[in-house]
Formats: sequence, C-alpha cells, structure tokens
Amino acid sequence: MNGVLGNLQFSLMVWLGLALVVKAAGAALLPILLERYRRITPGPRGLWLLAWAVAPVLLPALGVLLLFAPSLLTLLGVPVDHCHVHGGGHLHLCLLHPPEPVRDGLPLVFSLAALGVLSLHGVHFARMASLTLKMASMLGANKEDTGKGYTELNLADPLAFCLGWLRPRIFMSCGMLRRLNSSELGVVMAHEQSHARRRDALRLALASSLSLMYGRKLRALLLSELALAVEQACDEAAATACGDSLSVAETLLRVERLGTATLPESVISFGGNRSAERIVYLLEPAAPVLSTPLRVAAVVLAAVFLLILASNLDSYHHGIESLLHHLIG
Repeated sequence: MNGVLGNLQFSLMVWLGLALVVKAAGAALLPILLERYRRITPGPRGLWLLAWAVAPVLLPALGVLLLFAPSLLTLLGVPVDHCHVHGGGHLHLCLLHPPEPVRDGLPLVFSLAALGVLSLHGVHFARMASLTLKMASMLGANKEDTGKGYTELNLADPLAFCLGWLRPRIFMSCGMLRRLNSSELGVVMAHEQSHARRRDALRLALASSLSLMYGRKLRALLLSELALAVEQACDEAAATACGDSLSVAETLLRVERLGTATLPESVISFGGNRSAERIVYLLEPAAPVLSTPLRVAAVVLAAVFLLILASNLDSYHHGIESLLHHLIG
C-alpha cells in the first residue's frame, strides 16, 4: 500500500510541475498566436483552441503516464526494467519497485497542492454535468417532434438551443417558431444539428473545466474565442446545408433583433454569441490558412516529435527521478 501511495504522491508532484510549465508557456504564447488563430478557418481553429484550453491538465497527465512507460512495458512483457541503473537509496518511480511516500516537507505540500488543483477541475466539471442533467430532466417531459427533429417548448421567448453532451437534443420555443418563417427555421435547425453532431456542448464543458489554471482574463479570452470558432463552424455548416451564406447571416441578424433570454453556460443557443463577428465572417469568409501542404507538414512534425520522445523515454524518466531525488534531499 505504501508503494502505491508513494507512486501517487510523486506522480502528483510531477503533474503539478509540468502543469505550471505548460500553463506558463500557454499564457505567454496565446496572446501572440491568437491573431494568427483568427485567420484559420473555424473548424481547425476550434480544435487548436480546445487543445490550448485542456493542455494544462492533459499534457502533464500524459507526461506522468510516460514517466511510468518503462515499468508498464516490463509488466506487458517487454523487458526494459531500469531500476538497476541507480545506486542504492536513489528515488525510483516504478510500478515494480515503488517508492515510499514522504509524509512531510515539500513533497507533502506539492502533492496536496496538486490534489487540490485537480479537485477544483473535477468539481467544476461535476457542477456543469449536474446543471446539464438538471435542465435535461426539467425539459424531458416535452415530447420530441420526430418528424422535424426538435423538441417544442411552450415558451413565449424566442429560443433555439442544443442541450446534452453525449446525445444532444435540439429545443425550440413556440416564440421562435411563431416569429421565423420556414426558410429561417431551416437555417436555425441546420445550425443546431451541426452543434449536435459535433457535440459542441461537451467540447465547451471540457474547455471550461480544464482551463482553470489560466488567469481569469486569459481564460475568458480563450473560452470566448473557442465559443466564436464553434459558432462560426456551425454557421458554415448551415450555409452549406442551405446553400447560401447570406440567408444564414440574415437569419442570425433576425434572431439577434428578436432578443433571446440568457441561458446557462452548458447550453448552446443560436444567437447572442458575438453575432456581429459571425455575420461579418459569413459575408466575408477568411481564406483558409491551413492548406494541404501545411497540414501534411504538421502531421510529419508531430510524428517526428513522437518518435524523438519515444526514443528518449529512458532519459526523460531518469531526469525526472533525479530532479525529485534532489528535491527531497
């Protein structure tokens, strides 16, 4: 049991250290790169921004997993046990020869701090999940019109939104159905169907929950840019489905003039999210920045990076072990 606690404690320390490095790098680079991001078409831009949002949590988690790669491979039958490299008394991060936990000093402080940070992320995600489930339960009594693909709500406010993470449902209020013509409703449906296919509510929930380490202003900017990219991607999908960008822009302007109620963070509604910028983009779409050669180059560079990383796993492992060993004295 002590070995399990030891590995957990030092894993938390490594995670926190890597998270602080990734967060600092992300916070420094995002304002510089954001202007270039805005020139990328919405689909790829949204993926880049989502990756940026979740990086402070998930990249360090990957770093911790790679730390245990030698012992994991040994357990799977690939003999790469490395512990003989160290002399006696040196810290080992290993599933086969686990370390003893340290119950005082910096290791205890760092591991508890990491646990606290991870708990904040978990609580935020659980709160958003609870709110989504509560809203789904409240609206669950409304029967879906399977012939039209949406659930009608008996509300006077003009509302159209997508709710749910894994099996999203589209909701439209009577107020929206009465005030839009059939062509405009077709645009709204195509837009919301794109949200449902892409599971954008889940994307935004993950980004919101895993970006807490960024400062408040930078996080707000990152989430706002991601939400804009998501909406623009669905505007593009609606324009493709309806065959006309102008009709999507006109519908967006029409809904914006109607005014829509403020909805919770876990709900993605048709209007109200930087509509002016969305309309401008529909009328004057940016030229694609990520051409095919650049995509190929990005894939090749990623493959080379992973190859270099795989060939240096042992050095990475021993480097982290030595750093922790000197830290705990």
